[in-house]
Amino acid sequence: MIVIIGAGKFGQAVSKLLKAENVLVNTEPDGSYSASSVEKIKSADRIVLCVPSSALAGCVGTISGFVKPDAKLLTCVKGLYDGLVTPSQLVKSKLRNPVSALMGPNLSGEIMLCRPAMACIAGDDAVAWVELFDSEVFRAIPEEDIVGIEFGGAIKNIVALGAGLFDGYYGDNACNAMGSIASFCLREIELIYRHKGDSCIPSLSFIGDLFATCMSESSRNHDFGHKFGAALRLNQPLPVPEATVEGYRTIQIVQKYAEQHNLKIPVIAALYNVFFKNEKVESVIESWG
Repeated sequence: MIVIIGAGKFGQAVSKLLKAENVLVNTEPDGSYSASSVEKIKSADRIVLCVPSSALAGCVGTISGFVKPDAKLLTCVKGLYDGLVTPSQLVKSKLRNPVSALMGPNLSGEIMLCRPAMACIAGDDAVAWVELFDSEVFRAIPEEDIVGIEFGGAIKNIVALGAGLFDGYYGDNACNAMGSIASFCLREIELIYRHKGDSCIPSLSFIGDLFATCMSESSRNHDFGHKFGAALRLNQPLPVPEATVEGYRTIQIVQKYAEQHNLKIPVIAALYNVFFKNEKVESVIESWG
């Protein structure tokens, strides 16, 4: 049996994709698991983690007391932690179970409509997970670099925030601006990843995910950036992000890392200043060069 922890939109989408028997479980209001959920997790041979990045450490810490030691784990979490630690690295710091990760252009609403999509899966049991997910409308591809696909899946949310910001701030006809900020951010993302210790981000899942998340209005990160930009344009109260707007958390972690290591990322820094220091949107354009 496969247990999917996190019964939100993406957890439901994953449940639809998996061909094997699976069940969705979620936490109680106080963050604990019901007795029936604990029993399901205890008996699971495979567990898919579909929680927000801010909840992952608590989730893994809780299940560490009763998960099977040989249960195969799959993280679908798109976030980073201090020092640019990825979700699989966080999981491995707490559990000895085999860990894989799934990343790609996977907007949950489109998956529920059975629209075609792909994803890369990397990690300790990637091939077996690929066999479970692969279908006529969802192409799962094995990948070797688990940290690389997770890094790309997380950091692209910063670009989506910026694209949405421009889209909302200018109201319409902002595709050139969105494409431009993506280009400049990509250069800085490459710099950060090289500093982290790897040469390049695996492109198959990263580029597709970047495109889908930046351009789709159903993307949580694009949508939040859009609302933020529109509020600035209309001089309205600024929106407050939900936990699932992963880019809002990720840009703080990346900015902190860049400051600690003296990395020059002027465009991402300018975006950070707009969202957290009341800088003008025009300052992002001034950072291009």
